[in-house]
Amino acid sequence: MKDKNISILLIAIAVFVVLFFGLQMLFPGKEAGAPTTQETPTLSSEQCTALGGDVINSLNEENVYAPSDILGEVEGLRCPCLCIRRQNNSEMFLSD
Repeated sequence: MKDKNISILLIAIAVFVVLFFGLQMLFPGKEAGAPTTQETPTLSSEQCTALGGDVINSLNEENVYAPSDILGEVEGLRCPCLCIRRQNNSEMFLSD
């Protein structure tokens, strides 16, 4: 009975090792905990404005922006803020 339990344990370990290394071969270059998106640059609020961006609080649920509009993360503020490419606001250019 003891030999049978040891055999089952060894088979389970072998299956685990094969599955683990098989997944490593299917997904090369993927490290545990590695970010899957490109890292965004860190900017000051002045740099964001100079790039033509607006500083927004990323926790605000009303913010709607495309990932391609993110210019970077803004450092030195109390909020988790992002620098977002300024959108054209046509209502700002109304003439009387």
